Amino acid sequence: MQRLKALLEVRQHDLRLSIGHHQQYARRMEPEPDAVDQSASGSEKEALLQSSSREQELLRAIDSALGRIRTGLTQVPVVRQRNY
Repeated sequence: MQRLKALLEVRQHDLRLSIGHHQQYARRMEPEPDAVDQSASGSEKEALLQSSSREQELLRAIDSALGRIRTGLTQVPVVRQRNY
């Protein structure tokens, strides 16, 4: 369990850094003077924000898992095997 917790904490840290970098980059993007460049820049910014959104969703799942580990709520329901 400790190995899993350590792996989740590393991934949690990496995701937080990545999300921060994506958001900073998207905010720093300057408007392009050319309409084609504006379109490309807008597409790039949208892709960054979508990636950040997916990473935030994963981060929430990792936060939840780590919370369950910390509180000891890691029991997996036992599924009875059916004899057919």
